[in-house]
Amino acid sequence: KKKPFVVGMRFLRLLLLLGLVAFSAALTAKEKQLCGSLCEPFPKVFSNDLEEVNSKIQYVPWHIVHGDLATAEKILAKKKDALPLEASYLYAMLSANRPVLDEGEAILHVLNAVSGGLPLARFMAGPRDLFGPLLQHPYFTLLLKGTSPLLHGPLVGDLTDHSVRVWLRTYTPAVVDVVVYGMVDPSGPAAVVARGTANSLDSQDYTAVVYIGGLQSNTNYHYVVLLDGKEMSPGFDTSFRTQPPLGDSVSLNITFGGCSTFKPENEHMWNTLDAQNSRAFLWTGDNTYYNLPEEKSHIRYFYYRRWSRPEFRAFSAKTPVYAIWDDHDFAGNDVHSVDSPEMIGTPYEISLPPWKMDTTMRLFKENYNNPYYGLDDTPGCFHDFHVGPVHVFMLDCRFYRTRPGESYSSMLGKRQLNWLLRKLKWSTAQFKLIVTSVPFAKKTKTGKSESTTLGFQKSSQDTWDGFGKERKKIAKYIVKKQISGVFFVAGDRHRCDLNRLDLDNGFGLYEATCAHLTKDASQELTGFEIFGYGGIAKFGHLAFNFEPADPTLTYSIVDIDGNAMPNTLTLRLKQDMTPPCTKGNCRDSREHALDKGCPGVGNPDFEHGPALGATPHGWSVVSLSGQAEHSAHGLRRTGSSLGGTVVPSFSGNYFLNGGRSSVYFQRLTRALVDGVRYVVSVRVFAAGTSYGLARMYISLEEPNTSKPQRAALAEASAAVSGNTWQTLTVQYEVRQDYKNLGRPAFLLLESNRGVSTGLVAWDAVQIEMPAACPNLATTTTTTT
Repeated sequence: KKKPFVVGMRFLRLLLLLGLVAFSAALTAKEKQLCGSLCEPFPKVFSNDLEEVNSKIQYVPWHIVHGDLATAEKILAKKKDALPLEASYLYAMLSANRPVLDEGEAILHVLNAVSGGLPLARFMAGPRDLFGPLLQHPYFTLLLKGTSPLLHGPLVGDLTDHSVRVWLRTYTPAVVDVVVYGMVDPSGPAAVVARGTANSLDSQDYTAVVYIGGLQSNTNYHYVVLLDGKEMSPGFDTSFRTQPPLGDSVSLNITFGGCSTFKPENEHMWNTLDAQNSRAFLWTGDNTYYNLPEEKSHIRYFYYRRWSRPEFRAFSAKTPVYAIWDDHDFAGNDVHSVDSPEMIGTPYEISLPPWKMDTTMRLFKENYNNPYYGLDDTPGCFHDFHVGPVHVFMLDCRFYRTRPGESYSSMLGKRQLNWLLRKLKWSTAQFKLIVTSVPFAKKTKTGKSESTTLGFQKSSQDTWDGFGKERKKIAKYIVKKQISGVFFVAGDRHRCDLNRLDLDNGFGLYEATCAHLTKDASQELTGFEIFGYGGIAKFGHLAFNFEPADPTLTYSIVDIDGNAMPNTLTLRLKQDMTPPCTKGNCRDSREHALDKGCPGVGNPDFEHGPALGATPHGWSVVSLSGQAEHSAHGLRRTGSSLGGTVVPSFSGNYFLNGGRSSVYFQRLTRALVDGVRYVVSVRVFAAGTSYGLARMYISLEEPNTSKPQRAALAEASAAVSGNTWQTLTVQYEVRQDYKNLGRPAFLLLESNRGVSTGLVAWDAVQIEMPAACPNLATTTTTTT
C-alpha cells in the first residue's frame, strides 16, 4: 500500500533535483553572459601573453601549478645563467614537484641559493604547497636550526598621531607581541610605553597585524617583536615616528612610486628611499607583475620575492607603506573588470570575475598593511589617511572599471566616487593628495597597446582619457566646492613627469607621475608634459613647507642612486592651489569644515545650573522609563552626602543621574568632519551602597521622549559600585563610514538602563579639543 507513495516522493525529489540543476545552469549562463571574456581562463590567447608566460622565469611557478614541468624546466635551462640564485630556488621547487622527490637534487639547489645570498625565508615562506615535501624533509629541517621564524616584516602601516599597526609573517602559527619603547633618553633604560598582541594564522597565510594605541603625536619610538614570548632580532632598525596632529603646520616629505618589477640588481632602491626619511611611502600600483590572477601560489611567489628582500624589510620597518594596485598586480595588461552595464550596482559587480575577491583581493589584504580596504559594501584597495596636514586619498582604478569610451563608463564605480567627493568636501587638511594608479591628466599615454581583456585599443583609453565624464565630474566638483590644496599623484607610466589639467578661469590641477621604481626600461615622453625624465629607475618626492606665510608643495624627482633631477615644481597653497571664487562669498574650504566640525559644547563640567537639583547648563535630559525623574537627580555641590556616602568631586560640582533611568545629552558638534578625532572622558561614581550602570556614547541622533536611546557610533560603559570613581573614555573618527560626514553628533550620558535603584554621579567630563581647531579656545566650555 505504501509503494505508490514512495514512488511519488522519489519522483517529486527527482523533479526538485532537476529544477535545481536547471536553475544552477541558468545562473551560470547568466554569470557568463554578464562576465563575458573576463571569465575565460587566463592567459588569453593574445600573442604577447603567451610569449611571456612561456619564456619568462617568473612564470615557472604557474607552469608547475598546472603540472607542466617540461615547460618550467625549459625556461629554467635558458635563464639559469642570467639569474642563478632565482633559478636555484625554482629548480628546488621543480624538484619538489616531480613524481618522486629527488632529495639530493632539491637540497643541492637550496644550498646553492642560500650560499649565494638568497634568504632562507624564501624557501620557508614557499609557496608552501609548491615546496610541501621538501619543507618536511630532515635535511631541510636541519638547515632551519637557528633560523628566525620571522619571515617577512615587520612592516609599519596605518601610522597616525596616536597609533600604529605592525604587519608580519611567521613560519608557523604564533602569538605575536609588539612592544613599543620610548626614545627620550638614548643613554638611559628604555621605558615600555605600549604593547599590542595578535595571532599569526595559517588561514591568513601566517600573517598578523598588531595594533598599538595610546602613543604621543610626532614622537620617535622603538619597537621589538616577540613570537611566542621570544624576542626576534631582524637585523635592522625597528623604529618609527608618529604623525603630527592634523592641525599642526609641520613641514614634512612624502615619497611615492610604482611599476616595481622585481630586479635583484635594483633592490637597493629601497635603501635610497630609506635615506629620504619620508613620513609615508605611496605605492601607486604595478607593485608586482604577476598578471595571471587565478592561481594563489603563482601570486604569492611574486609577493614573497620582494617581501623577503632585506632592503625592503629594513625600509618598511620604519616607513609606513600605503598601497593600491594597477593592471599588472590586479589581473593583466590594461584590464577592466566590469564587462557589462547590467553588472553595475548588482552583486555581480563585486563577485565577477570570481578571481577578483577569491585571489586578487584576498592576497592583497594578506600582504599589505593599509588602514582599510574599501567600504563594508564596496570592497577594493581604496582608502584614505592623514600625514599631519596632508590628507591622502588612494584610489582603486581597476575593481569597478568598466569598458572605456562608453556612455556608462566609470573608473571608480558609483560608491567609490561618492566616497571620494564627500571625503574631499569635509576634509580639514591643508593639502590633499589624490593617488590614482593611472594618469588623471590628458594625453599622457599615446599609441596603441594590447589589453588582456579588450584586445588592441588606443593606449590613452587605459588612462582617465577613456573615462572623461567621470574625470570632468571630479574636477568640476573640486572647483565648485572650492576645495584647496588638491594635487594628483599617478602611476602606470614608466617614467617620471609633471602634467597639468587646465580648467576654467585659468585654474588647473597638477599631477606628478612617477612609476619607474625598479624597472630598467623607460617609456618615451609624449611631448605634452611640463617636464619629464626616463632613463634609470626613479621615484617621486613631495616636500610640504609651512615656513612661508603661504605654505608650499615642491615636487622633485630622484633616481635610484639618490641623484635629484634638475627640474622641480613649487606650488603655493593659496596662490596656486585654491580654485577661484566665483560667487563672491567663498572662503577657505578647510576653515569652513573646521567651523562646523570643531566641538562646541556648553559647560561639560556641570559647574552651573539654574538651581541645585536642576539640569546643568548646556545639557538636556530625557527619561528612559517614562516615569518622573528620581528626586536625587541634577546638579549637586561638592562633597554632598548621599546614602551615607560623601561623594568627592574632581572639578567642582557634579550631577546625579539616577533612580529612574535617564539620558543627559548635548550636541558635540554641528557637523562631523574628516580628520577630527572626537575624544571624551568622564568620571563615574555609584553613590551609597548600591551599584549603578553607566554608559557614555556618541550618536548621530538627538534623543527625545519617544526615542530616548539612539544607535551609538562609539561607546564606553561600566557597572560602578560605591566609594569608587571610574573613568570612561570614548573616541570617534570618521574613516570608512564616510556617509556620516557633515552630520551633527551628540554626546549622551545614560544611567541605570532597566534598573530602578542606584545613584550614579558624574564629574570631570573632558572633551579633547583637536589640534585641528586652532581658531577655538582650548577650554572645554567653549561654544561654537
